[in-house]
Amino acid sequence: MTDSKRLSLSGWWWKEGVPIEQGDTGKRYFLCRRCHTARCPTAHHYSVEGGSGAVLRHFRKVHGLDEMGELPAGRKRRRPIELEGFDVRDPREQELLHQLIDAFDTRYFQRLLLRWIVYDNVAFHKVDSPRFRDLLTYTNSRVKDCLPSATTIREWVIKAYSHHKETVIDEL
Repeated sequence: MTDSKRLSLSGWWWKEGVPIEQGDTGKRYFLCRRCHTARCPTAHHYSVEGGSGAVLRHFRKVHGLDEMGELPAGRKRRRPIELEGFDVRDPREQELLHQLIDAFDTRYFQRLLLRWIVYDNVAFHKVDSPRFRDLLTYTNSRVKDCLPSATTIREWVIKAYSHHKETVIDEL
């Protein structure tokens, strides 16, 4: 690849593929290593000239992945929604309530919380703040049962560090 066309390989998806360039036109592509290795019959290279949207859609649709890892099985990620104001006696609203409750993924919420703490350098003890807990519980009452303590956050960070340490060493 020429220096004037050097790609930024900082996106999480680059760990899952390689940059390629079409010789005669100079167009740049992402080649999905998973699909290429599995010899998938469909095309598994995506133009990165206009951005990474096609690559991200590929990982969500084909591999069930996004920047946080595996997507919850069989459904898309949704934002938590406050459940007040529904009439539980109405069968249609009751069905909607069940769908909203099922949409909240505790493990995914905890991964998002951990990512926020690590990436934004938030002190672990902030999760123990009553005001923080009230704020999150207000957005969705189901959050109350899955909020970790500062000690648990510390354990998660150490575990994640240990898990990813070898990858970082290999990259360096």
